[in-house]
This record gives sequence, structure tokens and C-alpha cells, in this order.
Amino acid sequence: QDLVCLYEIREVLEGLAARLAATSIEQAPVEDLEGLLHKDENAIIRGNIDEHIELDLSFHRLVRRIAGNAELNRVLDQIEVQVRLAMLTVTVTSGPHLAVDEHKQIFKAIQSRDPNGAEKCMRAHISRLHETLLNQNPRSGQVEIS
Repeated sequence: QDLVCLYEIREVLEGLAARLAATSIEQAPVEDLEGLLHKDENAIIRGNIDEHIELDLSFHRLVRRIAGNAELNRVLDQIEVQVRLAMLTVTVTSGPHLAVDEHKQIFKAIQSRDPNGAEKCMRAHISRLHETLLNQNPRSGQVEIS
């Protein structure tokens, strides 16, 4: 239940970070985001879930750094600690493939400087994870988190 509440907050804050990132993106961070996406795809192909988790978190961390709002970055850094714990303590299912596809959509919106699209894509990404948590079978311990 705590994670469900956390993901409600995370959806709004990560959406804001993507919106702000789309308004201030420069070429070097575009290349950095794209590089993270390629590395994450390769990690998933190799079945390296630990590497995927780190790259997934790095993608979100870079988006919020690009956003340029120190307070937003601080709050999301605190939330990341709990998100990381969740990612490490639950069984990962098909989430990595979906996460990378959604990250690509977020990236394209940020790259094209589309704040509305970036926020919409990020919120949809986090919302899907939130819904997964809501629908999780508490007995199985299986959930997709990214």
C-alpha cells in the first residue's frame, strides 16, 4: 500500500520533471539519454535485470537533472530510494521491455521539446506501474516495477 501511495506522488513529480526537461534540453543531454536507452535495451536482451534496474533509474535521474529544478530533484532523489528498494525486493516480470518502450516515447517528446507530450508520456509510464501495483496479487509477490 505504501508503494501505491508513493507511485501516485511519483506520477505527478516525474511528469513535471519531463515537462521541464523538454523546455530546457540541450544536445549533450539528448545524447546521454539516448545512450542510456541503448544500454538498457542491450541489458534486457542479455537478461541482465540488475543492470536494467540501474539504467532505468539513471534514465529517470537524468531527466530530472535536465529539468533544472533543484527542489524537484531533491524530492525525487528521496523517492528513488524507496523505488530502488521496491525494484530490488519484488519479482520483475515483463516490465523491462515495456519500460524501455515507454522511455523511448518520453525521450522523443523531450528531444522534440514537447513539454505536454513529455509530461503525458512520463505520467502514462508511472501510471501503468501504479496500476500494476494496485492489481498485484499480494500472495504472489510478482509485480513489474521500473
